[in-house]
Parts: sequence; structure tokens; C-alpha cells
Amino acid sequence: YETVLEYMQGWPKFTDIQATITMDKDRIEVTPQTAKMYDSKLTQAKLVIPSFLQAVLDGQGTLEGDGQNLIHFLADSGLVEKKNSVADQISLQGNTQLELAFTKSLTEKNPLPFEVSGEIGFDDNTLNIHAVQLALSKVDGAVSFDQEGAQADQLSATLYEQPIILSAR
Repeated sequence: YETVLEYMQGWPKFTDIQATITMDKDRIEVTPQTAKMYDSKLTQAKLVIPSFLQAVLDGQGTLEGDGQNLIHFLADSGLVEKKNSVADQISLQGNTQLELAFTKSLTEKNPLPFEVSGEIGFDDNTLNIHAVQLALSKVDGAVSFDQEGAQADQLSATLYEQPIILSAR
């Protein structure tokens, strides 16, 4: 079967899903065994509505694949602006791992703020910054983020064949 999950309006869809759906009273849990977004693979994922009465969706998962898929995800999800944003200014090659967790109210009657957190893992990636024609190679480490911003501690890379360490908040 062709299965598609549109879990948040306007966000990229998951396709080719095989999942277990468990219902217990007013609780529902979806645990995908396989799913894809772009050509990245979803692993270790779970979507839970703890209670239909509270109408809150908790989601978590790991998306593994080419770094450029991550750039597309950031732009297509609205986490960054689509035009004239970081998504337009950079490209990322090599495998990445996005660990994401979010909580979202499913009704206006329970208006909880949207919460998101995660970490982007880099493993020997190449990051191109187009505006300044700069390429960082051998990018390793992680960038953590939430709805307030992002931070990186001890991200290593090579610039002009010299090793560098990056930290940002």
C-alpha cells in the first residue's frame, strides 16, 4: 500500500510507511518500522496522543540521510524562512542524522504552545556557504536546537585544509 503521513500541515510528508498502531481507551500510539521523507529514512520514531480528551500530539524520531534533505526539511517545514534564508544560502553534502521531538496541541480548546527540540549530527560532511563561496569539509559534531534557537559546541571541520573548531549560540 502507498501510505502517506501528513503529521503537521505544511510540513514535509512521510511516505512508504509501515507502522504499528496501538489504541488503548483514549490513547493512540503509532510506531513506524519504516518510513521515508525525501530519500531519508525514519528510524526510532513514535507518535503518541496520550489522551483524546487532552488532544496533544507528542512525536519523536530520527531521520537519517543526505544533508541536503535536512536543508529541504528546514525550509519546507517552516522552521526557517523559505526565501532569502539559511536554506537558500547553504548546501550540505554527506550523511546527517536529525533527532527531533515535538509536542503540539491538536485543538484550539487546549492551546498549548508548540514545542520542538532536537539535534543534527554531522559525520564527515561538506557545508557550502554560497554567498561567500566558502566550503567547510570534514564537518563532525552536532548542533542542538529548540524553538528558541540553536547551539553548537566543539563542531570540528576543515577550512582551507586547516582544522578548525566551531561553537555557536
